[in-house]
Amino acid sequence: MPPSKPLPQPQLTHFLCIPLATPAGRPQLAHSLATFHADMSTMTVCMTSGGGGGPGSASNSKSTMRRGPLPPAALRPVGTLHLTLGMLSLGDGDRLEQALQRLQSLTKEGNLVEKPTSMALRGLHAMQPPARATVLYASPVDESTGQLAVAGGPLLSLCERVRAAFADLLVPDERPLLLHATIVNTVYAKERQGGGGGRENRSGQQKSYRGGRAAQGGRTKLKFDAREIIERYDDFVWMDRMQVQTIALCRMGARTTEVKDAGDIVDAAYYVEAEIEL
Repeated sequence: MPPSKPLPQPQLTHFLCIPLATPAGRPQLAHSLATFHADMSTMTVCMTSGGGGGPGSASNSKSTMRRGPLPPAALRPVGTLHLTLGMLSLGDGDRLEQALQRLQSLTKEGNLVEKPTSMALRGLHAMQPPARATVLYASPVDESTGQLAVAGGPLLSLCERVRAAFADLLVPDERPLLLHATIVNTVYAKERQGGGGGRENRSGQQKSYRGGRAAQGGRTKLKFDAREIIERYDDFVWMDRMQVQTIALCRMGARTTEVKDAGDIVDAAYYVEAEIEL
């Protein structure tokens, strides 16, 4: 018998998160990102598009290499920053209503948070090997322990309780929870075959959604050597002393909220279906 085809992945429509661009967090993040974006505009990195390799695989005849600043579209706007707790495939019917009711039930239980939880956001890491990265992220630090949240403490405990409450609605994922705030993602700067940077349109609408990423035909993945960037921002503090106050259910696909006169995106945000105060 021929091998069976893998089951299609469910279309991701929503995600649970801790928003970071809150009234308390936004001023710090806006200042930190402005510093980072200005730095990136003058920093030269090695980038590769097309083929299957990165900056370390120049022998790939299908890839194109160049040096220069990261495309501005790869730098995430402040309004999009959050800690993802889980992905959902809900549509607009009964499953969405079920998720909304589940979120509201967390406040009625009264035991979601035992005491105020404060966090910081520090450092810079790559999701892939740093020499051929596509995503860079900052890690949350639980300020009650002074350690990364993934090591344990009230922040991780809060996230795990939320995930447990939504266990039957979350899209299955065997990977351990990696709390992170995405700072750079080159999927938003995918290049058309033959060069030229990509850009979201002015409305911020994406053609299709998968993990918050735009699936755009005829475009190639952009990888870059992030080693110098990671070293430079190893101890950088993006924000600190922020009390975690909100859990939100957001719709996939960030919408543009502010543009420059030239049409460049200044800020964007995800549509919030519902949120609860802790």
